[in-house]
Amino acid sequence: MQDEAAGEVPVAFVVKSNGSKISEEDIKQYISSRQQWYVLSKTLAEEAAWKFSKEEGLDMVAINPAMVIGPLLQPTLNTSAGVIHTILSFSI
Repeated sequence: MQDEAAGEVPVAFVVKSNGSKISEEDIKQYISSRQQWYVLSKTLAEEAAWKFSKEEGLDMVAINPAMVIGPLLQPTLNTSAGVIHTILSFSI
C-alpha cells in the first residue's frame, strides 16, 4: 500500500476493478482467511514500521526482495527454495 506523503513507491500492486470497493483491510482479511500467516505477518510488520517512522519523523526504506536464498531453517521448502527446486529439476 502506497503512502505518497512518505515517498513510498510500491513494487507490487492490487489492481481493483472499476467500481470495486476493496480496501487495505479487505486485503489483510483475505490473506488471513487463506492462512498465509507469513505473508500477513510481513504485511502487518511493514505497516507498523511505516507508522512508527512517520510518528517519529524518521526516513524509512522497505525492501521486499523477490527471492531470498540461504540455508533452510525448516524441514519443508519455502517459496524461494521451491522456485530453485523447480528450476533445477527442469519442471518448468
